[in-house]
Amino acid sequence: MNKQLSPLGRGSLSRIIDSPFSSFIDAFFSEALPLSLVDRQESYPKYNILRKNKDVTDQFTIELSLAGFSKDTISVSTKNDILYVENTNAGWKECAECDYLYKGIAERDFKWKLKLPKFSVIDKVTFINGILSIDISIKIPESEKPKIYTID
Repeated sequence: MNKQLSPLGRGSLSRIIDSPFSSFIDAFFSEALPLSLVDRQESYPKYNILRKNKDVTDQFTIELSLAGFSKDTISVSTKNDILYVENTNAGWKECAECDYLYKGIAERDFKWKLKLPKFSVIDKVTFINGILSIDISIKIPESEKPKIYTID
């Protein structure tokens, strides 16, 4: 069997996201949480979406692996229910005077976007040991919550 034709055979969910199965993945997330990736750049940076407490369904955390970047070069913003994470200055600068025998670390620019559920609020953004964590909660305004009326 040709492994190039079978994205499931690669064994990584991140590889499926850029495959013909990406609509399936979006549908999977929309059932658990109405999230969808707006812009996929070869699944970079790697990320997790998790609930820190399984019983709390209106809070979740997004973790992005940003090794080699500092918090001063990362920008986190939202607009129209879309979360944007990007570097404002490339992370690692190569040595112009050096003669590389092997170059395995590359400077990498990125812009990462994620469509958030309606009424999402960013509660906290932290950057510890190369992991950017964004805590998000869904806070539905009282005017948007269902109203239950008593029958006279």
